[in-house]
Amino acid sequence: MKAAKVLLCASFVSFATAQSPAAQYNAVCPGKLAEEEISPGLTVRYTCDTLGDYSSSSLTKGKTMKQCAELCKAAAQCTGSTWDRDTSYCYLSGTSKGKARNGSVFMEEIEEEDPFPVEDEDEDPFPEETCEEAKARLEAEVAQLEQSQANGPSGGSSSSNGPDRYGNQCPGDGNVYTVAGRKWKTTCRASSGQGYVRLGPIMHPMTTTQCIEHCNATPDCNFASSGTVGTCYIYKGSGDFNFQNNYSGYLEV
Repeated sequence: MKAAKVLLCASFVSFATAQSPAAQYNAVCPGKLAEEEISPGLTVRYTCDTLGDYSSSSLTKGKTMKQCAELCKAAAQCTGSTWDRDTSYCYLSGTSKGKARNGSVFMEEIEEEDPFPVEDEDEDPFPEETCEEAKARLEAEVAQLEQSQANGPSGGSSSSNGPDRYGNQCPGDGNVYTVAGRKWKTTCRASSGQGYVRLGPIMHPMTTTQCIEHCNATPDCNFASSGTVGTCYIYKGSGDFNFQNNYSGYLEV
């Protein structure tokens, strides 16, 4: 029975010592522990021997280090708290300038990262046109049609040995053309595709060759989609194509 009393007494002394201000300070300082989750949902960063910016009116006496940090978390607009080993005083943040002070511990709450963050949705490979883009496309189509009517069936000044000789019509699947020193393979009706990201706004009016040259001059671009009415979209990426009438795609090979 006597041995049990001695053991109980020793346990009590150990617990009391562990909770003493000196023990609390020595568990963290100097530089022993940079940050810690001191209670569920509250993780703090410690700065030893520092009185942070404080408010004298916020002084609370007889607090543990943990209680001081929890007071800050519960207070509106509190950005940090300072606990003092020698007095067990707790100061919350304020307008008074902080300073170095032996035995004080400044604590700032750290926002914990969500362990299961909601991932951003994949970028839509087929982004919808804005009103401005749709207006520009329609205006380009009207201008192209008017130009075609004015020039007659063979209108324009298309190249005789490249994709433009078809008047922006698809020259046929699998045809390979060299434009701007790079080879481009045709896929009729290919307007974009899964895994492709559009680079820049719609361009118009452009011939097929101009569209490919525009892609060639744009970093990372490897796919150009040319519309029959002179519209031009350029992309980077790889994958299966999305098909749309009145377009022909040219992929670098």
